[in-house]
Amino acid sequence: MTKNLESNSVESFQIWQKRMLFACKRGNIETELLLNRYISKLEKASPKLRIHIETFLSENEQDLFHWLIKPSSIPYQAHHSTTPTHYLTLISDIQKVYLKK
Repeated sequence: MTKNLESNSVESFQIWQKRMLFACKRGNIETELLLNRYISKLEKASPKLRIHIETFLSENEQDLFHWLIKPSSIPYQAHHSTTPTHYLTLISDIQKVYLKK
């Protein structure tokens, strides 16, 4: 019985991961590459991390691009938006995974 539950949670993660890989499809290749590599390299994710990633991926594409390419507290002119502090760790993790290759 326990093995079956573990199997279901793995399948559940794999389905979630495929959904997130689809959500990584963006209009610019830079953002897509960063997001795609991070999601692809995840071996597991807690429910809290899953929600956090889903929320992050639902953000405006221009914001994601600027946050991922150069996260900072300095507003950029397009939207006068700063990187939300609750995304800083996730952004750092995404960049580290991409640069690690």
